[in-house]
Amino acid sequence: MSESNSNAIETSKLGRDFGSKKVLQDVSFAIPAGNVCALLGKNGVGKTTLLKLLMGLIQATEGTSCLLGDQDWPRAASTLRRTGCLLDGFEPPKATQIRHLLDLGRATGTEFDESSARKLLKERGLEPRCRWSTLSKGQRRWVLLTLLLCRKCDVLLLDEPADGLDPQSRIELYQLIRQQANDRNVTALIATHVITDIERVADQVCILHDKSILFQADLEDLREQVQVIDFDASPPLTQLPAGVERLHVVNGGSVQWWLRDRTDALESARFENEIRRRKASLEELFIALTGNSQIAGLPPPLVLSNISSGS
Repeated sequence: MSESNSNAIETSKLGRDFGSKKVLQDVSFAIPAGNVCALLGKNGVGKTTLLKLLMGLIQATEGTSCLLGDQDWPRAASTLRRTGCLLDGFEPPKATQIRHLLDLGRATGTEFDESSARKLLKERGLEPRCRWSTLSKGQRRWVLLTLLLCRKCDVLLLDEPADGLDPQSRIELYQLIRQQANDRNVTALIATHVITDIERVADQVCILHDKSILFQADLEDLREQVQVIDFDASPPLTQLPAGVERLHVVNGGSVQWWLRDRTDALESARFENEIRRRKASLEELFIALTGNSQIAGLPPPLVLSNISSGS
């Protein structure tokens, strides 16, 4: 298999317990090299734990994970050199100056692009002699991201990377990640709750819910395939056309069906009591699939168990 078609990140039945608390269970997904994948999930669902497992910072309780072909724990030094990881909690000493962090970047032995790093920092008014204690939360985030992006890693594991950044900086950050994916076949797994930002640049989406991967799909396919149909009264639960999956049903103040159509069968199909239909945004889909709305007789939140395939 060629590098461009191989999976840079892959897990199989991955799980992690903390004492008696099971945080992740049966997590299975794959991200091809060169893809940007949005990892979505509610707060506390285990996104950070999943990134730590992939990086090898903690050991899995069950199952396996593979990063750049490395299935071992702890990860090999060669794998870590090719991987950039940003997690909450890292803070250099307050007296540290940006130039000290640039020195560390140069000392890693990787292909650190110091010239580009200095340029990105200067554009934000961040000079090498600025002390860490004088920087705002957003400025600190930009410094760490700059150092990471200029290391020329093959994989980026990012936990809420845009946290604290202003809107323009968020846009520029995701554009830089997208550019690295396009130009250097970099793979990025980005855990975030700001869906509108990541939706502009992601190739895939993974939704983590109730300890496992609820949904993984190609984002462009979802834009074309998922439709929301509104009804003025509860429709009969009739057989859907071949190739159409009922992802979710809302039966409260309004009645909605969330359908995924892989074959364009919905183009000619109409349902009793239907009043309108429209495409769904990624944010709407996320809220629907991780919410509690349901209809009697259908298990929440998904009707079919085979929608995790992105094919």
